[in-house]
Amino acid sequence: MLTLLAFSTVTQQTIAALIMVAVMVSFLRERIAPEVTALGGMTAMVFTGVLPAEAAMRAFSNGALLMIAGMLVICLALERAGVVAAAGRFYERAAGVSARRGLWTLMLVCGLMSAVLNNTSIVIIFLPVVMAVCRRQGITPSRMLIPLSFATVAGGMISLIGSSTNMVVAGQARESAGVQFSMFEIAGLGLAVFAVTVTYLSIVAPRLLPDRVALSAMLEETDSREYLTRAFVGEESSLAGKLHMETPLARLRGVRLIEVVRGGVIVETHYRELRLAAGDQLILKGRLEDVMTMRQTEGLDAVRQESLGLEGVKEEKAVLMEAMLGPGSSLTHKSLKELNFRQRYGVIILAVHRMGVNLRERFGEVRFLMGDTLLLEGPPEQMNALFKERGFINLTKPKDTRPRTEKAWITLAIMAAVCLLGALAETRIGDNGATLLTAMGLPDLSFGLIALGGALACVLTRCIDTQEIYDAMEWRILLLIAGTVGMGVGMERCGLASTLAGGILSVFRDYGDLAVLSALYLITVILTEFLSNTAVAAIVTPIAIQTAQSLHVDPKPFLVAAMFASTLAFSTPIGYQTNLLVYNAGGYKFSDFCRIGIPLTLLLWLLCTFLIPLIWPLTRLP
Repeated sequence: MLTLLAFSTVTQQTIAALIMVAVMVSFLRERIAPEVTALGGMTAMVFTGVLPAEAAMRAFSNGALLMIAGMLVICLALERAGVVAAAGRFYERAAGVSARRGLWTLMLVCGLMSAVLNNTSIVIIFLPVVMAVCRRQGITPSRMLIPLSFATVAGGMISLIGSSTNMVVAGQARESAGVQFSMFEIAGLGLAVFAVTVTYLSIVAPRLLPDRVALSAMLEETDSREYLTRAFVGEESSLAGKLHMETPLARLRGVRLIEVVRGGVIVETHYRELRLAAGDQLILKGRLEDVMTMRQTEGLDAVRQESLGLEGVKEEKAVLMEAMLGPGSSLTHKSLKELNFRQRYGVIILAVHRMGVNLRERFGEVRFLMGDTLLLEGPPEQMNALFKERGFINLTKPKDTRPRTEKAWITLAIMAAVCLLGALAETRIGDNGATLLTAMGLPDLSFGLIALGGALACVLTRCIDTQEIYDAMEWRILLLIAGTVGMGVGMERCGLASTLAGGILSVFRDYGDLAVLSALYLITVILTEFLSNTAVAAIVTPIAIQTAQSLHVDPKPFLVAAMFASTLAFSTPIGYQTNLLVYNAGGYKFSDFCRIGIPLTLLLWLLCTFLIPLIWPLTRLP
């Protein structure tokens, strides 16, 4: 009651617009997890009366969610069966020693796989493989990683299941406007987009992509291999009772105090305030020559080790590895201080690479984001334990997994059956709206139910177990889609989508329907450059429907424009997960994406503006 009174003088459209502005600002600032922002925006619409509660609850049973959840399980089963890894090995063999052949092979393999598999998973698996091939060929990974991402994204447009944005738009179109998309209806346009993307990258990438050195290589140029060192404060040590910063130990060059263990418990006090005690175990880090110097003499005529109060020094060689935070990592949106990382994993973070910047100092308070590249140092056994955690992508070497190769053919058969049944279920024949599936005497099933059936088949055939599904499912993406779909419904119900569509029409209508279609594509792709692609797809779809209805034309061309534009955004690394993954791994700068991505984005805009009306004519409705 209080909420309704508070907003009694404000129109629902204004409230919805303010909520959408707040949501977009939150997406850009990234202080709050995107899925939390999306659900918060939908909840705000419910409490302000913009979105009925029943409609909000239906967002969680949206057809797009069923399709994406089912396909994620099947793709995960294919990954566990070693199918994607086998493709990675094929690329590694085919790449040989030729950078150009390797580039073509990489783009074709990943792009065609992305037509039916999750593109983020493909990039995650191929990242360490590509970096290993680059080391073998003597080229920098920055020459290959942007083409890996771009080709994978473009290949996802070949089928309806190739990208989550495709399924979001198709699901909303079916529920809001009764528009059906068949499985491979977008294949013609998708293949054209993929061909143009691969051709463009093969010509332009060798000329425009820079040689960016990876984070580990940059540090190895200045730092030799370092060791972890364990030392003890003796019972009669002069260090006992003194602040660490006041002792000779704090002034040792090339040796740093990492951790203090007292009575079997790690001391949490900051080292600037730490007062040493007899029996303390000190974990230090330094280069080999510095460690040996500490054991013998500090400097040429420096103090002997015994006078430092150290006993029982033991060296343990630490390995240096690169890792990336992938989707679902427990580190995202948390700082080192909150995570207690060193004590939790027994591994040191030496540096963080983000957005083209290498953070080597004072990153303890920085909150980690997906795509951050970490330079790690620690004992090999601790590293192995760390990389078993979900969301840690090992960039130093390909992930060591034990695939269920005996299940490969079963999972491939399930995927093929899902694709075939999905194509039959989405293909309409005759005037009565019957599908090829019903014409064959089978039940009239939606593709979402077929995908869930395929996921269940993967579980029943033991291609994947339920715990793996719970651990690896992209719950954040599903919640993000639910929240943004709910906000899209709210925009449609309160008339905000119609108002925004009217604004587009008022500017471009005099230039014809094609100009309106082209403008919608351009506006969508610009939004996608700075916001989540799935969020943009869910928000723009109702606007596309309202625009078509205002023009009294078939809405399908406008929905296809929204579908492709909310995916094919290559000018920044922000809009798509795969771009973020390669951004930090390749050591790129923001300008690198602009240099190679803006021409490609504009080229695909012109291509889609030309081809969409040819494939889906702008037919006037009665």
